[in-house]
Amino acid sequence: ELSLSSELDQSMEVQWKQHMTKLALDNISHELSDASLQCFEMFYKGLPVSEICEQLDIKKNSAYVLRKRVIDRLRIELIRLDNELS
Repeated sequence: ELSLSSELDQSMEVQWKQHMTKLALDNISHELSDASLQCFEMFYKGLPVSEICEQLDIKKNSAYVLRKRVIDRLRIELIRLDNELS
């Protein structure tokens, strides 16, 4: 029973983090370029950087910069949401 409770807690935690990440991304998406969002989503899906660069017609360095911009902004929004909900 303890194991089942622990598994349930872990599952709920994962679902909560996914929900908060989606909410944060929805909140900031209007601030980001389409290329930044597409690049971030492709990295998130696990596509190789070479494929991302080919599909978006950008250089490797640009792909990493776009991803970092989204991550940095997402981190700020997640902190804001956490403070708001606490």
